[in-house]
This record gives sequence, structure tokens and C-alpha cells, in this order.
Amino acid sequence: MSKRFLAAIRAQNIALEVGKERGKRSYANEPNITLREERGKFRRNLTTEEIMAVLNAQEKGIPRAKIAQQTGLKPAAVYNISYRYELTRVGGYKVLGRDD
Repeated sequence: MSKRFLAAIRAQNIALEVGKERGKRSYANEPNITLREERGKFRRNLTTEEIMAVLNAQEKGIPRAKIAQQTGLKPAAVYNISYRYELTRVGGYKVLGRDD
């Protein structure tokens, strides 16, 4: 093999390793990232207080984009909360789509 070809392969491997490390560092401090656990299950990083804050603000008629700014959550998290959860009359929330 030529020297240039070997150098290109080495550079590609180094770039791949640097990219993996950069990805770990950039997502380590990111809030509300769901981490994949065993067998494809996801762990939720949202607290009950965050869910209740979003649902209460939504009930007041505040748009989801504004809720995201106020709570510091990502817009996708606010969207998911608004479609996955529902306030109950007792003062809590219910997960939609579950019979529990």
C-alpha cells in the first residue's frame, strides 16, 4: 500500500475516535436527554414538578414555545409532555394510553 493511503486510513481512525469523544462530552451536560438502557427501554429524566409545570401552563393557554422558554425545557420535551400526559381532577397527572 502507498504511504498516502495508510496515512488516510490512520487519519480516518483518529477522526472517528475524536468524534466519539466529542459526542460523549457534548451530551454529558445536556438536560432532558433520554439515555438508552437495557433492551431498548428509555429512562425519563423529567421530574414530576417539570411535568406539572408544563401541564399547568398549558391549561392556562400559554403556547408550548413560551412554556419551553419559561421552564428551560427543550421544545420537544414540552411537546411530548403535552401529548403524553393529562391533568387529573385530583391535582396530579395521568399518562395517556395506559390503563393504570
